[in-house]
Amino acid sequence: MKPFLRMLVIGAVAMLAAAAEAREVKEFDMEAAAQKHCPKDVVVWSNVKGGGIFHVKGSKLYGRTTDGGYLCRKEAEAAGWHEYKKD
Repeated sequence: MKPFLRMLVIGAVAMLAAAAEAREVKEFDMEAAAQKHCPKDVVVWSNVKGGGIFHVKGSKLYGRTTDGGYLCRKEAEAAGWHEYKKD
């Protein structure tokens, strides 16, 4: 493989890995642990761990789905997550 092409492929792989890492959201089993992780943010509840949908405190499903976790809203939104809204 030519050196330029090799560097291009390596760069593309590195960028994809960095993008995937940036989209990861830290989820916690306890609300207090999430709030400690992001003291100046609002804690939300993930519908399903890693699922990309969250519920806000006071909503019917906050803390109640079977495979969810607590996370920071700003981190979730930066990773492309969105709030669950009934249609």
